[in-house]
Amino acid sequence: MTASDLGDVAVSDQYTDALKGATHIYLQQRYTGSGVYNGITDVNIAKDGGVINVGNRFVSNLAQAVNSASPGRDSLPCCAAMPLPEPNEPPP
Repeated sequence: MTASDLGDVAVSDQYTDALKGATHIYLQQRYTGSGVYNGITDVNIAKDGGVINVGNRFVSNLAQAVNSASPGRDSLPCCAAMPLPEPNEPPP
């Protein structure tokens, strides 16, 4: 993992489990502003602030792995019919 691999990251979802109080944060790796396919890292934080675990699926050496600077597909048509999750519901 290089510093440039972490240069463009956005929080894609965050919620707190009402039962256990753990906070779940999902980070989306991006390249020139576009989301990287499966480039997700999740961080799970306990109620006391300690890190429970981190699941990393960021792409290493991203600049060398990219084969196009623009997205390959328009996501709007396929996603327009998808129902939106309820607020504070974990992602599918």
